[in-house]
Amino acid sequence: PPSSGITGTCAQNAPAPAEGAQAWMTVPEPGRRSDNTLCVRLVVNGQPVAGARVEAKVNYRSTIATLDTATTGADGVAQLTFNIGGASSGYTVRVDVTVTVNGQTYTTNTSFTPRY
Repeated sequence: PPSSGITGTCAQNAPAPAEGAQAWMTVPEPGRRSDNTLCVRLVVNGQPVAGARVEAKVNYRSTIATLDTATTGADGVAQLTFNIGGASSGYTVRVDVTVTVNGQTYTTNTSFTPRY
């Protein structure tokens, strides 16, 4: 697989590159009402994919929030920063991700668990 080549916010907690879509949170255990960043990478045929559209839904205990869309850069990575609000402490919040490029759709997910 390609080297991660990730700089900035998404370098935090980035997994090793793998084929397909990957998602991770920069802060797996955020505090109440804090910002957190969802990072998404797309690798196809061993190469990072630029220009892919990223959409995400955050599945809180009592509601589902749709994040703004993002587009992957030359490194195949997109980031979406959002405030977790009053998410329930100790409840694992699943984040479902859809990545679309050239008519092909990839799905993945990640999660975070607020601790306070």
